[in-house]
Amino acid sequence: MPEIVIELDRDAEVERAAERWRPPKWTVICAALLSVFTLTGAQAAPRPQLTQLGLFADPTAGLGFRALHDDLLIAEEPAGLAAYELDGRKRWRAYTDHYFAQDHPIRTLPGLIVVTGKSFDHEAPDEGDVVTALDTATGQERWRVNGKVDLAGDDRVVVRQDDHSLLVYEADSFRLRWQVTDVHASAVHAQTRAVVAVANDGRIIEHDLDSGVVRKLGRVTVPLGDGASVHIEDSLIVVRPWSPREPMESPLESQFFSRKSLEPIDPQDLPSQLRLNCGLVICSYATDEDRMSILDRESGGLLWRSRPGQVGVPMGGSLLIYEGEGFAQALTEPRTGAVRVDLAGWRILPTRGPDMVPLVIHAGPDGRIRLGVLESNWVRVVGVLPVEVTRCVYRAPLLACSVPQQQIGVWRIAP
Repeated sequence: MPEIVIELDRDAEVERAAERWRPPKWTVICAALLSVFTLTGAQAAPRPQLTQLGLFADPTAGLGFRALHDDLLIAEEPAGLAAYELDGRKRWRAYTDHYFAQDHPIRTLPGLIVVTGKSFDHEAPDEGDVVTALDTATGQERWRVNGKVDLAGDDRVVVRQDDHSLLVYEADSFRLRWQVTDVHASAVHAQTRAVVAVANDGRIIEHDLDSGVVRKLGRVTVPLGDGASVHIEDSLIVVRPWSPREPMESPLESQFFSRKSLEPIDPQDLPSQLRLNCGLVICSYATDEDRMSILDRESGGLLWRSRPGQVGVPMGGSLLIYEGEGFAQALTEPRTGAVRVDLAGWRILPTRGPDMVPLVIHAGPDGRIRLGVLESNWVRVVGVLPVEVTRCVYRAPLLACSVPQQQIGVWRIAP
């Protein structure tokens, strides 16, 4: 009889063999624990929170850098700007026919550095303003316009010319989107994409930032004087006239408007002269008191009051309280004032740059200078600075400061 061979399915055979032998439970448990310990031991060591990237001779003659953008340090030099690598090597130098105004910060856009300067041919403070955009990578001039930068966001550039014209451009192509003339004063509210302009004839107009369409219209009834400033808050617009002949402006000269309707508001109906957005609450500063009142955002009712001389800054879900020359006091619960984190001994590190996350330093009795980042409910200590630092510029995650012996130190702060 011929031999008959039946080939079993290999997977089925393996499965039946496995059913015939199962490892004891204790063997499975030990193997699982061993794999966990092996994985844990294989993890890399924690990354350092503060890493020094460079230390080099100060090329700014002690002035410090003006900005930090795309891993380049931007410094002002005679007749131009210069960009340096993080190790101190010069990347480029841009020569200009005007000098850059120290009272105007350098604005940065994706791929661009936008600066306001003064023509060498004009000495008057309100004449000869020039706005220049330089390519970050090469320092080449991309565009130029006469005037002052009112706002340089990621997608719009607002320029005031001779305090009479207001022009809104696309930031990347510098294509003109819209313009208005006969402008006496203006301000931008980036959060609501609004531009508020006061015309020479007394009209106050709210424009849409993108299209220029008029959203609201009102009228200023106080004399405008030689000039004016516009301050925009969440629910309030303040127009403050000024004149070089009367440098000390009186609160009675200012006019207040409802942000919702542009209707005038009687100053007597205002709870204070200055109301600032402090996140979950309103920080109110009375003209006749050297202390801060914390108000409910909805009702305007008083929640609590600070000690004299204290200032509040929103910090996530907390309120940072500090006084004097940047001496931090506490991170508090905004609505009650209860202390969440005691910051005694910490000092806010003054920095140039767009990042609003305060850096704080603490000089201990041992001479060690700890550097911390203020979070919403704690201070994240990132490391120890080897020396005292001054004239810092910060754009997360990079920090560059002047250090002793006429040098510049550059650090990376872990997020």
